[in-house]
Amino acid sequence: MQLPELLQKQATQLLDKFCRERVPCKRYQGLRLSYSINDSHVTLFEEYLDPTSGEDWLHTTIARFSYSPELNQWALYSIDRQQRRHISQNIKPSLNLSRLVKALDEDPTGIFWR
Repeated sequence: MQLPELLQKQATQLLDKFCRERVPCKRYQGLRLSYSINDSHVTLFEEYLDPTSGEDWLHTTIARFSYSPELNQWALYSIDRQQRRHISQNIKPSLNLSRLVKALDEDPTGIFWR
């Protein structure tokens, strides 16, 4: 199921700002945050320059936000090293994606920002 257009626009605006502010370009050369939107999921990942080439960008998945149209809410998932997703136990699903982004940013358990 495709994410509704309005929610996709809101997610894009929110995450563009989050990625830009979380990793200021001038301060962290060779590191950036980005995301992709596929179906009803938004995947946030960290990109960094490959130390061996200095030109290629590698990435690590940080988190996934999944939208449930039946419940009209978002859920936040952490991603382990085997790329399996796990629903966040400390962060409840929300109607408001910005609440989940704020919880991800604060990350009191250290599960997202290692």
